[in-house]
Amino acid sequence: MNNLSAAAVDQYGMPIFQTEGSRETSIVSASDVGFYDADRRSEHKDFTATVTTHRVIFKREPVGTAAALCWEFPLECIQSLTMKNKSLFKKHSRLEVETRPRTGKWDPVAPSVHSHVKFVFRGTGEKEFHEGLCRAMEQAEWTHTESTRYAEAKKKRAGAVGLGGILKIQKQTDRERDALLGAAFDDMSVLMKEARSLANMATALATQLKASQGKEANAERDQLSAMLSMAGLASPVTREVSNDSYTVDLARQVAGFIAAPLDMHQGVLQLVDAYAMYNRARGTTTVSPEDFVAATHAFDALSIPLRVTRFSSGVEVLVDAAIGTDMLVEAVATVMASFGGAGDVYRPVNVALLAREAGMNLVLAREALNLAEDAGTVCRDDHLGVAYYRNFFVDQPAG
Repeated sequence: MNNLSAAAVDQYGMPIFQTEGSRETSIVSASDVGFYDADRRSEHKDFTATVTTHRVIFKREPVGTAAALCWEFPLECIQSLTMKNKSLFKKHSRLEVETRPRTGKWDPVAPSVHSHVKFVFRGTGEKEFHEGLCRAMEQAEWTHTESTRYAEAKKKRAGAVGLGGILKIQKQTDRERDALLGAAFDDMSVLMKEARSLANMATALATQLKASQGKEANAERDQLSAMLSMAGLASPVTREVSNDSYTVDLARQVAGFIAAPLDMHQGVLQLVDAYAMYNRARGTTTVSPEDFVAATHAFDALSIPLRVTRFSSGVEVLVDAAIGTDMLVEAVATVMASFGGAGDVYRPVNVALLAREAGMNLVLAREALNLAEDAGTVCRDDHLGVAYYRNFFVDQPAG
């Protein structure tokens, strides 16, 4: 299958979608899919196949010693499709695909001299997969680049002559605008599609600001964090598209989305805040709290370096697995040390002061002081209100 090549994935194993020109989105998925060319000996099994506007993505999670795989098959290489349902002599439904040569340069992952390919559906969802693939082929989104759109618009205006031509163009433009607005309000997914450019810009700015220093950079990062929490996702994972791999796909997308906000919050973020940020970015296609929690609990099995930690108070936080909650204790020590001078030796720290100085919310500030107390680095004084003092005994030499 010479048209099959490795697909680019992010650090959490999610395929990277095209965002320039004609933007790529998911259409439908089917699990437990195998595929092979005319030579049956080259069969590949147990993939989750996803149809996008530009390609078919075959993804397989790691099993035992076998590594994870993510391959792609461009839709522009498909010449014809024939669906063959299961029968008395055929145990599984199959989709027979006749292909054409692929353009450009690529490295085939399963070289073959044959152009005939078969997708075998050992699970369910073959009908929806076939319909989605036909719809993607009919729309041919991969051909709709910015240059082709400009050429089409130029062609429309080529026949316009005089005042009559100008009025004709204006009426046509008004009709197109009204149709677009009507579609946008009838289907909010259109608006979300247009918001992807904002998401891409915000992510690029996050990368630039990450290395910045100083108070101004911190303020810009805080502002950017708010922008990121509102920016639309390129292709939100849905149960209808992912089917059986929904929780796994959702976990990978949540991890990729939350990486920037988590970094801006020193590696610790309340789970409820992470849920709100992610759902806000999804727009109208929100996920339930149960699905979000299930996705976060899948991090460990997928080797994603994020973990959910539950404090004794019941508060749950999302943390960088390499840091854990140590960052909260370090934040308390840093604030205590920042008082410095002899006159401030016995100055106490309370929840409000720590929250202001360390840039965290009141809930995390309270948990940070409790953790520091458990670690023995601070002592509680609840004579008049609750305040915490530095524990000088831990600084004294032994003996």
